[in-house]
Amino acid sequence: MAKKAVIITNIDKILFEKEMSQGKLAELTGLRPNTISEIVRDSRTVINKVHLARIADALDVDNIGQLLEIAYVEEEGGLVHNREGYIVLKPNAGTIERRAKRREDQQ
Repeated sequence: MAKKAVIITNIDKILFEKEMSQGKLAELTGLRPNTISEIVRDSRTVINKVHLARIADALDVDNIGQLLEIAYVEEEGGLVHNREGYIVLKPNAGTIERRAKRREDQQ
């Protein structure tokens, strides 16, 4: 089964850890709330570097690897496996939705 690399964001995890809402992040960055939502949901195909810098600054992140990661999509079934062994379910072509399930649970 062929695999394809995709970039997914970890911003939702960071927001949860910092107990911060997407609305507050939008306020701190000066970005539109819809822009933040699209970035967090991985529904954007392009992310502006200036936006990433503003988000990193607002979240006090100094390593781009904390915001983004590469995952691999199995072409059939839409499953994404990231480097930590988690599976990310891809419900449709426009959205990648995170699920906290270990790969072992799926086997």
